[in-house]
Amino acid sequence: MKIQGDKRYALLLTANDSEYVKKVYGGYFNVFVDALGDIEGEKWDLFRVVEGEFPKIEDLQNYEGFVVSGSPFDAYGHESWILQLCFLLKTLFAMQKKVLGFCFGHQVLCRALGGKVAKSCTGWDIGVRKVNLTEDFYSYGFSSDGLAEIPSSLSLIECHQDEVWEVPVGAQVLADSDKTGVEMFSFGDNILGIQGHPEYTEDILDNLIDRLLSNNFIEGCFAEEVKLQLTIAEPNRKYWERICKAFLKGDKSLTKDVVCLVVGASTSHAIWSTLECAFAFPSQARIMQLRLQLQTIKQGDASIQTCFQQAKTVVDELAATGPPLSDIDFNLYIFKGLHSQFHDSVTTLTAKSEPLPCSELLSFLLTQEFLHEDSISTLSLNPPNPSPSTEPSAHYSQREQPSPPIRGCYPSHNYRGRG
Repeated sequence: MKIQGDKRYALLLTANDSEYVKKVYGGYFNVFVDALGDIEGEKWDLFRVVEGEFPKIEDLQNYEGFVVSGSPFDAYGHESWILQLCFLLKTLFAMQKKVLGFCFGHQVLCRALGGKVAKSCTGWDIGVRKVNLTEDFYSYGFSSDGLAEIPSSLSLIECHQDEVWEVPVGAQVLADSDKTGVEMFSFGDNILGIQGHPEYTEDILDNLIDRLLSNNFIEGCFAEEVKLQLTIAEPNRKYWERICKAFLKGDKSLTKDVVCLVVGASTSHAIWSTLECAFAFPSQARIMQLRLQLQTIKQGDASIQTCFQQAKTVVDELAATGPPLSDIDFNLYIFKGLHSQFHDSVTTLTAKSEPLPCSELLSFLLTQEFLHEDSISTLSLNPPNPSPSTEPSAHYSQREQPSPPIRGCYPSHNYRGRG
């Protein structure tokens, strides 16, 4: 779907259209264009990234900016499209393209660039929230876009149970609230994340509350309380739209900090290379942290399933931060942390010409674990030289029930949270 014009923008849609939004607005694409688009001079494209539809790498340079929507998925999840989205966002950051994220988009931007996202310690935040703008907001550069008169606190529609815990190294927190520590953050001149929904209208949120209630994600008394608040409080949508448009369409030059980095660079290629190296530092630091974390994973008394889950979670995070870990490196990290009972199995595997993929390695080690436990059961059932005075007894080892498949090795279709 496209809206024609001179300047091109793209919506990266991370949720499927609800029946209500399709009926009333024609889909979320129209909701975003109504809030952020201008009548003339723009062309908006829609990419349903939640369905695996991504812009081509060679086309990225043709866009002025990108908007990442909210989603019922977790920004820290390991679905293939989320990992692909993280890679795309890292690419856009390196290209210095404007990227604006709402809710899930705010969180996944943070994750892709080296920050930390997790479940909120205080549970769901649904309704109209008062957000406090920090001093960094006013020094960010919005004053040149006529936003100096914006008040220090604004009301914003919120609907999430995940949140940003730590912004990427070098990022700035531009707003907070009594519920969420990072309501808005920026990273350089080209990244802006907003935890709330500047694009939402009250009726969209009202319908969303009904859907959350019908699916038992929230309780009835909480839903009634939020709906009552909606009749009293009102979001400052016009202010938020101005902020978003000023960021997305403002013609800003390089900041002073970035200019200092490229002093002495005489060609565009030299400038690009310098900026790429400078802004790659946070990701490189995160990669080193994750690889060190992999080295410390030891099986100990844990099951193979538990050990694998810990390692696979770190490996998926690596894939979202930088180049994915190769099968041979993953095999070696796993081998290093295994219990001594698997030494013979490791010897067998290392003699193979090719490393095993994740799912095959897990299946093999689970089989070896089962055989080892089975041999212990057999010894327990047949103790050597039993005493004649001792009554026969059977001792059965307790085995854990099979664990669910590890995310990333087998398909997963569970919805866990809304961001």
